[in-house]
Amino acid sequence: MAIMVLALAFGVCVSFAAGPATSPLPVDGRAWIEPASVLLHWTPPEGNPSPIDRFIVRLDPNPAAIIDPDGEATYGGSTEADAPSFVIGALERDRTYYWRVDTVLEDATVVTGDVWSFTTERIDIPGAVIDFSPDPENIYYMSPAIAALPDDTFVAAHDVSGAGGAHTMLLESRDGGINWREISQVAPLHWASLFFHNDALYLMGDSGGGANSRCVIHRSDDGGHTWTSADDENTGVLFPDTGYHTAPVPVVVYDGRIWRAMEDRQDPGDWAAYFRAFVMSAPEDADLLVASNWTATNRLSFDEDTWLGTGWLEGNAVVTPDGDVVNILRVAGAIPSLFVVESAAVVHVSDDGLTATFDPQNDFIDFPGGGVKFTIRYDEATDLYWSLVNTQRDPYAMRNRLCLTASADLVTWTVVSEILYSLDPVFHAWQYVDWLFDGDDIVFVSRTAHPMGGGVMPHGYHDANFTTFHRIENYADLLETDDDMTDDDADDDADDDADDDADDDMTDDDANDDKDDDEGHDGVGGDSDGGGDSGCGC
Repeated sequence: MAIMVLALAFGVCVSFAAGPATSPLPVDGRAWIEPASVLLHWTPPEGNPSPIDRFIVRLDPNPAAIIDPDGEATYGGSTEADAPSFVIGALERDRTYYWRVDTVLEDATVVTGDVWSFTTERIDIPGAVIDFSPDPENIYYMSPAIAALPDDTFVAAHDVSGAGGAHTMLLESRDGGINWREISQVAPLHWASLFFHNDALYLMGDSGGGANSRCVIHRSDDGGHTWTSADDENTGVLFPDTGYHTAPVPVVVYDGRIWRAMEDRQDPGDWAAYFRAFVMSAPEDADLLVASNWTATNRLSFDEDTWLGTGWLEGNAVVTPDGDVVNILRVAGAIPSLFVVESAAVVHVSDDGLTATFDPQNDFIDFPGGGVKFTIRYDEATDLYWSLVNTQRDPYAMRNRLCLTASADLVTWTVVSEILYSLDPVFHAWQYVDWLFDGDDIVFVSRTAHPMGGGVMPHGYHDANFTTFHRIENYADLLETDDDMTDDDADDDADDDADDDADDDMTDDDANDDKDDDEGHDGVGGDSDGGGDSGCGC
């Protein structure tokens, strides 16, 4: 009947053979949509009795204006048949909008679309929200990772901790990071790198369970929609023993091999000290699911008596300007922003990938943000190494300050630009950032803790309630021509919004959080204080 009424309103004939448009973006019912400029997408109907001539788009906060074919919508217009998308100008914050796409065929048939809805952000969350916790007090979204597919699709991953269980969620964006749709889940899996290699997408991390976790890898041949199961040494279980730890860290293809840093937790002692760092590699054309194709260096135990920090973790496999593979690791400190938190350890890997060595006299470097997980990548366009880091000095910060840094030699690092910042270190954080070069831009995903408005707060800065996507446009332009590469101008994406109700108690330091995480991961879930049991080992 709705098709008949709308058709009569347009003075056209009617056919009931055609179906409506499908697969709306934003996803029907989705919340936390950035209202500044909303991009609508849909999938055109197929099997129509006549080719599609155009689409008619209608959007309004009043559902009656969309349901009623004669209603007048506040926003709308038409778009060509080969362009199933529509840009809506700035909308109100914290408002639910309803929309519909009607399909007009060349034979003048008008097919009424279904009614969809989305809700805009309650408060301003920097970037685009990829995913958000339904219960921020108990379910935490951690360890984000990002990969780009050849068709320009972005795939993002994040694991779920706390009461949410030990699994990883996959989402995709086909419009440059604006809209996101969940496509799959992989369990049990935590702390996984996401990378595209030899026409397949991979997740490489650990199987969860703390001391019982295994080093595993999963493959997807359809862009992340389905995944292999890691069951044995031929399907993705890479070592026979247990007790592994990692994060979404870089995977590097170099000199005919694919390289990745990893840790186990098999030494005695407290959190961080019990990690043993190593680098694993395989021939770049090998079946990466087969354990026998992988080799590894010796596992480097932390020297508690003479080495900086309380332990090292979350290493980056990087190729130096001299063509050597090194593992650059986070140096964890007992107290944030004091002594060693701005340092990193550089472990050298032999050419055959079997030996790791470290010289404490020469292999510590000053590294802004070295106390929190970071990702280092090399850029051919600028001939520089880049990283996004949580600097914790000048000014004092926890994970509420994110900066872009660069280095020509992996030894001397300079803060190029402040990207995101909040005065509140208790309930704001952009952390565990994973990122990619995207043409002239850098795109990154963040484990984001941020107030949600209406009195809803994250569990704390450490236990994130959002996974967010961000873009730094023309990153090379942030460089100055002088040698120190500094740029004092903050990026437009910086967030100066501090929560007025934030607790002034900032004694909940990273080291205690991280210790709680790793211990809590033995049995995912439970109560925690300022982090605990999130299972992210971060």
